[in-house]
Amino acid sequence: MDLQEKEGKSGEELKMIRDLWIQKWADDLREIYNNHRNYVQQQLVDRFKHAVLQGTHQEDFPCPDELRALCLRDKALFKGTNQERHKKLMVVFWKVMLPCVTGDKRWGPEKRNYQKLSEAKMRTFDPESAPCVTESDEAYLQVLYENNYKKWIHMYSPPPHGLGGDKKVIAEKKKANDPNMEVKWTNPRAGQVKFGGWLPAGKKAFKDLKAGIVKARKEAHVPDLKDAILQLVRQASDWDAIDQKRAASKNRKKDDSLLSGTLNDAMAEIPEDLDDWE
Repeated sequence: MDLQEKEGKSGEELKMIRDLWIQKWADDLREIYNNHRNYVQQQLVDRFKHAVLQGTHQEDFPCPDELRALCLRDKALFKGTNQERHKKLMVVFWKVMLPCVTGDKRWGPEKRNYQKLSEAKMRTFDPESAPCVTESDEAYLQVLYENNYKKWIHMYSPPPHGLGGDKKVIAEKKKANDPNMEVKWTNPRAGQVKFGGWLPAGKKAFKDLKAGIVKARKEAHVPDLKDAILQLVRQASDWDAIDQKRAASKNRKKDDSLLSGTLNDAMAEIPEDLDDWE
């Protein structure tokens, strides 16, 4: 971080400034991080649990391995007998899952229906603009999803194999340390831990996946893939029809404006004294 306090400093003095900065801001940053994690998890499970309750999650959502492959733009996914399924899952990833991390401000309909995922910018024509979706966003989504996947399925699958979404039973199972409620990379029994109890394996999974996504975004096959998926995303939302309606609405407003001007001109020619009419 290019902090102003660091200018002209080196050696032990720079180390002291770094340590003081961490001491001052660490708690605030931890709170921000944990709040974001909780928000993302809640957004993600809200979208996932309905499919599990209906028994359609295997059709409507990727499994963790599939999501990792989607993040890595694995071109093998879009060949062979399962390519139609994987295209559908890429749309789910693009349209449903990523907004759980980014929010609609960064990856809402006005962004995801017009820009390609890997190169989308907050300010479309500004090369210096921040990206809508970063490699960290994608990696974070995947590790959170994989961390909770088994637990969420158990929580929301219908009885007798699951808990059917019963909040009381879910709370009891958590309290009893039911093995079906265990997660992969965080330790819920670690007490008041700094960053939610993430195990070294979970941190490594995130870092490795992020590095892989950075590389994958530059692969030669990705531009064609992005074009194809963007079209599928637009089709899934019938966005061409939305654009047509918007264009028609703009044309109507323009016509109304012209008509209003024409009527005003005509009215101006009408004499105020009706006795002058012939």
